[in-house]
Amino acid sequence: MRHIIRLTWNEFLLARSEMAVLLIAVFQPTLMFFLMSLVLVQPTFDVQVLPSGMAADEDLLRAMNTVGIQSGVPYINPILLEEPSFGLGSQYLHIENESGNPEVVQYFNLIDSNMVKNFRNRLTAAGLILWNEELGSRAVEIREVPLLPIDVPYTVYFGLGMVPLAAFLATIMVGASTTTHDYETDTILEYQLSPLAPAWILAARIMRTVLIGWFASTVLFLMLWLLSGYAPRFGILAAVILFPICLIGSSLGVSIGLAIRRPLPAFVISLASSFLFWLMGGAFGLPSGFNQGYELVSRFIPNTHAVELLFPMMYEINVGSPVLSVIILVLQSGLSLLLVYRLYRNRVASSQEPNHA
Repeated sequence: MRHIIRLTWNEFLLARSEMAVLLIAVFQPTLMFFLMSLVLVQPTFDVQVLPSGMAADEDLLRAMNTVGIQSGVPYINPILLEEPSFGLGSQYLHIENESGNPEVVQYFNLIDSNMVKNFRNRLTAAGLILWNEELGSRAVEIREVPLLPIDVPYTVYFGLGMVPLAAFLATIMVGASTTTHDYETDTILEYQLSPLAPAWILAARIMRTVLIGWFASTVLFLMLWLLSGYAPRFGILAAVILFPICLIGSSLGVSIGLAIRRPLPAFVISLASSFLFWLMGGAFGLPSGFNQGYELVSRFIPNTHAVELLFPMMYEINVGSPVLSVIILVLQSGLSLLLVYRLYRNRVASSQEPNHA
């Protein structure tokens, strides 16, 4: 145990030579979550309205202000214009009376089809409110009944989906960077001549990257709490769930460094692998809510199982099969450790000279 503590401390001392990579690996997911949460996950849309002077204007604005979710967050933020303009946005509404009946016309400028759908859905909801008022007792009421115990904003899930990314990105990038740095500085020679067993040296490196992965995910959890007010109910359990993710990331990072031996290619591969796992591992929603092909592929991605295990800590309900997810994470982390150990023993514990090419 004394050897592993000293080796781990030495690993942390080596971080001074790769501080830029360490900062990117630890804080990039949190910064990305902060910026994307401001842009992508806000349910309230600014809708520009050009008043027509008719009485229908007041009814339309009242209906638009009524549209929202049960937690009280509005879907529409009406912005009144003095003249037709796209200067403040990509659309505006105007009530016209060319056919003899008031008609809401929505004008769009440069905008993609998905945003058109979002604006149309919000306007349709406002129109439904006005229609039901006209129908009176014949109105068709839509009653929303949430199945989850609590109504959690999408920002929480978006952050939850990025927590495994934070742990994985930090561990795979630091593991790859440290290993390639060993070849650049000939530190690998010291490991080859060391009387310690390769398992001790490798264990210290993996322990260090796991601690960094935990720290990176903690930073993201703190940002999620600051932005949404939600935090995992059991912090220690969250750390346990993320432990296999950290092991997998550490093992793959060291393996990439041993196989590539060059910093830039190892950095690119680590970064691409992290975001691929994030996108295919429930980045924007539980995989069960997407098509069967995506869900099938996601079952092989460790992030998927980590997200499903973390889900009850925010939403107070289980999804998927927790037992199966635990088994898959244990198997994947075990195979990753076996892979990196065999590669490390062949590349470092052998008597071959390091590649200086």
